[in-house]
Amino acid sequence: MDEAIDRESDSEDIQLPLPSAIQEELTIKITGNDDNLFYGLVVQSADDEKGVRIIADFPAASAPILTVGKRTKVEFGGGQLHEPLFADARVVFRTGDVFRQRYQFLVPKEIKESLGVVINRRKAIRVRPRPEEPVQTTLFNVNEPVLHEAVLQDVSTTGACVLVTRDLEEDFYTAINVNLSFSFPEQEQPVEIIGRIRYRKLSGFVIRYGIEFDAKLNPNFEDTVDRIQSYVTKRLVEEVERLNTIQAA
Repeated sequence: MDEAIDRESDSEDIQLPLPSAIQEELTIKITGNDDNLFYGLVVQSADDEKGVRIIADFPAASAPILTVGKRTKVEFGGGQLHEPLFADARVVFRTGDVFRQRYQFLVPKEIKESLGVVINRRKAIRVRPRPEEPVQTTLFNVNEPVLHEAVLQDVSTTGACVLVTRDLEEDFYTAINVNLSFSFPEQEQPVEIIGRIRYRKLSGFVIRYGIEFDAKLNPNFEDTVDRIQSYVTKRLVEEVERLNTIQAA
């Protein structure tokens, strides 16, 4: 994790802004068989002798039903692309569960370079809490277990960005590893994990900590990451569904 963590349309083709949780991730917009527009999130890409395979997830409650083998027009946006990318894609795979519908599209090699830079920029998708549903976050120095409150700005399965006071920085300025606790919505117990502070940055009246989760420091790392992934998935579903709701209106 690096400092990058600090981090539609009618006939007039109006471009709607992306919600904050996914505005820096690569999105995909497609037209379904019934001509409705659907938003999804690109999660992976892979080279293919015929082009590039793009794997994208759509919320199960608002996912398109596409015919495997047929072609469809797709538009890629977000992900810090300077402008949308359009492609003629073939649907080559479809699966799903109660949470999501996953598609695999084969797109021309011509857009590989542009998409590859964006997809590979970050190893994990990060999300921000809803403003009306903040995640209670505490941290403490492993050498001085006194709980301190912090503000979670964003989180992924590989790390988090938290905002702390200058007074807390006075106590933590020599700390390398910190214990964090996240009280995610709909999870009965807080998620506790040890992370390494990778950078500190003054941001107005607060300090921004970029924290990387380290498997070597956490004995139950996989289980803990699974719980974080559940929250990440929840937020992505909420945001993509919000996009679809805006579009429908």
